[in-house]
Order: sequence, then structure tokens, then C-alpha cells
Amino acid sequence: MQGLLEDLKNGFRGKILEQELLSAHTSWKLGGPADIYLVPQSRADLQFALRVIQKHQQPWLVIGNGS
Repeated sequence: MQGLLEDLKNGFRGKILEQELLSAHTSWKLGGPADIYLVPQSRADLQFALRVIQKHQQPWLVIGNGS
């Protein structure tokens, strides 16, 4: 996981939060900590993050409005 985080920090311009409680981002205030929580600034940011995540073969999930 540390290699993934380092690679993300080398090009991701949005927010990178570690151990972020998902309950802070859902309408029902449910959810435990995410290892890494990303908030991209742009489409390019999202594309970069997905390439890095795929390179490290990590699972990912898009959370829309948390509903």
C-alpha cells in the first residue's frame, strides 16, 4: 500500500486522505475508514489515479453523493 501512496503523491493534485472515515461522506453517516480516499481536482487527476491504482492492482470504488 505504501508504494501506491507514494506513486499517487508524485502526480495527483487533488486531496489524498489516509484512513478517512467514509461516514463523513455518506448521507446515512455509515462507513468505516478507507485506506486511501481521493478527491480529484480534474479529469486528468482521475485518469492518473486510475492508472496508478491499476498498476498496483488495488481494488477501488467510486462514491458519488454517498447516498
